[in-house]
Amino acid sequence: MGGADEASEAQRLRGSEALTRSTLLELFFDLVFVFALTQLSATLAAHLTWAGAFQVLLLALTLWRVWILTVSTGDVYDLHHPAFILMLIAAMFGTLVMACVLPSAFQRSGLVFAGTNLAVQLGRAAVLFLALRPHPRDTRPIRLVFWFGASTPPWIVGALTHGTTRALLWTLAVVLEYLGSQLHWYTPGLGRSPQSDWPFSPEHQAERFRQIIIIVIGEAVLTMGSTYVTTSGGVATGRIGALTVTFATTAVLWRIYTYQSGERMVSYLAAGPDRWVPAHRLDWCHLVMVFSIMITSVGFEITIAHPYAHPRWSWVAVIAGGPALFLAGRTVFGYLVFGYVSAPRPIAIAVLGGLTPVLVRVPPLLASVVVGPVLLGLLILVPDLRIGRSRREGARPLGR
Repeated sequence: MGGADEASEAQRLRGSEALTRSTLLELFFDLVFVFALTQLSATLAAHLTWAGAFQVLLLALTLWRVWILTVSTGDVYDLHHPAFILMLIAAMFGTLVMACVLPSAFQRSGLVFAGTNLAVQLGRAAVLFLALRPHPRDTRPIRLVFWFGASTPPWIVGALTHGTTRALLWTLAVVLEYLGSQLHWYTPGLGRSPQSDWPFSPEHQAERFRQIIIIVIGEAVLTMGSTYVTTSGGVATGRIGALTVTFATTAVLWRIYTYQSGERMVSYLAAGPDRWVPAHRLDWCHLVMVFSIMITSVGFEITIAHPYAHPRWSWVAVIAGGPALFLAGRTVFGYLVFGYVSAPRPIAIAVLGGLTPVLVRVPPLLASVVVGPVLLGLLILVPDLRIGRSRREGARPLGR
């Protein structure tokens, strides 16, 4: 009996190198995440204030935690097993519900958003625990229950309050959720989780990171098309120009991210005995880049809908701030993966900051032309001046 149980459990658990490609079910989950990103950008566009931006940030961090833990689940558990298929489908539905109520999460739908998030996270842990019985060799489900259980009171109490109080309590909940992973899911009585509890395939992780960037770029393209269709009554030269500029900007952002980064990202994730450290670092880098592209898509919407309108500071903040934040994330990503900093990127960030007083005096279309095809395009054309050398033995910088 013991041998049969061990074999049954082995079928449910993966080795760290077992999965190198995404499953179709994971890609299906990403389609739901596209809708969530669309809702986030639409909510930010409707609330371009400091308070609105902070609220969207909290909601975005919550959704990102759902996505990243789904990625790690695919690394450890066999997603062809019926229990895990049902778990992932349930997570997809929960993400869909969260996305649907997201625009009113800080108004009337707070309890639905918070409750669904907890149901997804705690439900995942329950399924993992039950699926591994009677030999739950790893302690992952117990650790997840501890940390998401700790975030439950601020989530629920916050949903029952309003305004600043809700924002503060939900901030505490989000901090607790992220703190758990940073502390290696430390749990009283169990200590920190050993790396053996969280094995992952560098190839799978790298592919999932690349895919999420492509997905959020796709969301930006979706925003362009839907904005053009819903705001133009006919063929308008200004809107066609805006559509051209925003699409060119999207292509440049894709090029800056993808240029020779894939192979080296796998090497970086596989280097060293403790893979947690590089995985966490790339998690944060991609989180920044994903949200920056989402912010940039809000700038696309403004540019297409109001190409010649009188500018506003909030509009310039997303038109210029989104690409600047993307370059910041990509600069750190490049330093981690390649071991050096591409000098034009921090220079471009400084130029974007210096141009802000000028951009706020010109129409959105002109501001987008300066920020997108002109400034970002130069990062592809100019020589790649490198600051520092590769820190990994035998590694040669491959490009930008």
